[in-house]
Amino acid sequence: MARQSSLPVALRTMLHRLIQPFGEGWAGILTTLLVGVCIAGALFYSWSKWGPLVAQNSRYWVTAESIDLNNLPDWISPETQIKKEVFSSGLLEEVSTLDPHAATRIAQAFELNPWVKNVERVTKSAPNRVRIELEYRQPIAVVWIQLTANSGGWEPVDSEGVVLPEDRFHQEPERLNNYLRIVSQPPPQVPNDVGITWPDDRVQHGATLATMLVRLWREWGIDNIYVARSVVDASPVFSLRAGQNVKIIWGRGPGLEQSGELKAAQKLLLISEYLKQHGAISSWPASQILDVQHPGGMRVTSRPSNRDLDR
Repeated sequence: MARQSSLPVALRTMLHRLIQPFGEGWAGILTTLLVGVCIAGALFYSWSKWGPLVAQNSRYWVTAESIDLNNLPDWISPETQIKKEVFSSGLLEEVSTLDPHAATRIAQAFELNPWVKNVERVTKSAPNRVRIELEYRQPIAVVWIQLTANSGGWEPVDSEGVVLPEDRFHQEPERLNNYLRIVSQPPPQVPNDVGITWPDDRVQHGATLATMLVRLWREWGIDNIYVARSVVDASPVFSLRAGQNVKIIWGRGPGLEQSGELKAAQKLLLISEYLKQHGAISSWPASQILDVQHPGGMRVTSRPSNRDLDR
């Protein structure tokens, strides 16, 4: 007895007419393709009609508990609750993992946190699990701010001059010793918020200089980056201070050098070579001013008293 086809008569007739011009050899291939297209169309129609209802099921909603982050680095307090802070903003309410834009929405919400420099990856898994790989901002220096006539404090910034939360510095004040200090005269205004670039070019360029010195300042004995404004054009000019004995006149910030001024890498080389010849700064017998701005080489002035360093 002949095998009965499972396809309806009308559908078999339509398929026969479609494939007849191609010959019987293509029958199986074309039939499979057409059936696949029909199934895909049915699925698309079904999802467009009922998908939003499924996505609204709270089973698929992202929560703080369903998100996994890579570990916090040492410089961020373990008490910092980044997930809680992000969800308190309300930006991730009822976000479903079934939403095709969910990963983008999650990344954008976390990028607003002051500790987050970049969201490197967002990975979703059923039903509502999310794994997020974050690049965290790292303090590179602390900036002196004047709070009252007789008191002040230190605000941490990263390499881009972005203001960071200071919670760990309050909990462990000794951590201030791990960072270069940027001191401006007059002190910069207190920033309005964390997670923003400090709106003062002295701080921004000071953070760039601190980044260049991050592996050198302890070895050299540098304590502070001192910032003033040029009397010519009011742009920031820098000097490095080693205790009360040594002042290194640096000049303009990295990448902002004037014509005829040495580049930052050349200045670093001059200082390094001088220290190799004369030993650690702490061993120098007198106060000295080193000027590394000029192409002709370092200019050194010895002073019998540290009271003359700022003259």
